[in-house]
Amino acid sequence: MNKVIFTILILSLCSCTSSNKYEKLISDYAQTDKQGTWTDIQFKALEIKELEPIKVSDSITILKEEFDNNKSEQLQKLESYLKKNKEGLEKEQNSRFKMPTIVNMYTKYIENTQLAIDSIGKQEFVNIYGNVSADKILLQPVECRYSYVFPPTNPLQERSEVFYFLPDASKIVKSKQIKK
Repeated sequence: MNKVIFTILILSLCSCTSSNKYEKLISDYAQTDKQGTWTDIQFKALEIKELEPIKVSDSITILKEEFDNNKSEQLQKLESYLKKNKEGLEKEQNSRFKMPTIVNMYTKYIENTQLAIDSIGKQEFVNIYGNVSADKILLQPVECRYSYVFPPTNPLQERSEVFYFLPDASKIVKSKQIKK
C-alpha cells in the first residue's frame, strides 16, 4: 500500500515539474512585447499540455508540400501568361496592319516564358537536412491555456496558444494563438 501511495506521489510531482519547466518561460514570453518590454499582466497558466514533437521527418514533409504548391502555382501563372501572349501574337499576325515590332515583342515574351516554364518544371525538391536522422526532434510544441489581465482596468481574459520550444526546453522560438 505504501508503495502505491509513494508511486502516485512521485508521478504527481513529476507531472507538476514537467509543466513548471515550461510555465516560467511561457509566462515571460507572454508578458514581453516585441520590443522586449516586460509588462505584468497577471499571467496564470490554467492548463499546460505537451504536444507531439516536431521531427526532421515532419519538417521535410511540410517543406516538400510547400515546394510542390509553390512550383504548381508558378507554373499555372506562367502558363496563363504564355497563353495570353500567344493569343496576342495570333491577333497581331491576323490583323490588317501587322506591326513587326509587336510581333517580335510577343515572340520574345513567348520564348522567355517557355524557358521559365521549362526551368521551373525541372526543379526538384532538395532535402536541406542532408544525413540528419529523420527522428531528430527540432521543436517541442506545448499548448497552454492561460488567463491574463491587461492593466489597469481590463477584465480577466483567457487565451490558448501553442508555444514552440527548442528540444532542450531552454527557449521559445515562436508562438501561435489557437482560435476557437
